[in-house]
Amino acid sequence: MKLRCLTARAAVLILVMTSNPAHANRRPEEPMETRTPVDGASLYVRTIGQGAPVIVLHGGPGFDHRYLLPELDQRRDGFRLVY
Repeated sequence: MKLRCLTARAAVLILVMTSNPAHANRRPEEPMETRTPVDGASLYVRTIGQGAPVIVLHGGPGFDHRYLLPELDQRRDGFRLVY
């Protein structure tokens, strides 16, 4: 239950952060990388693209988002991808 709550809060924070107008000057083909504090932890967030946001869930033992690149980044023209 605690993990589900943490995941939901993290998703809301990420969506709020990526809709920040301060990032409006960024070209959509260039990724934006940052860290977002959530409940005492620091989550890495990478966004690229424009359009409807899509949260890309990734990971597992020894995996991060890089195994999805560059294939998923090709969808940046139609979606804002949030890793």
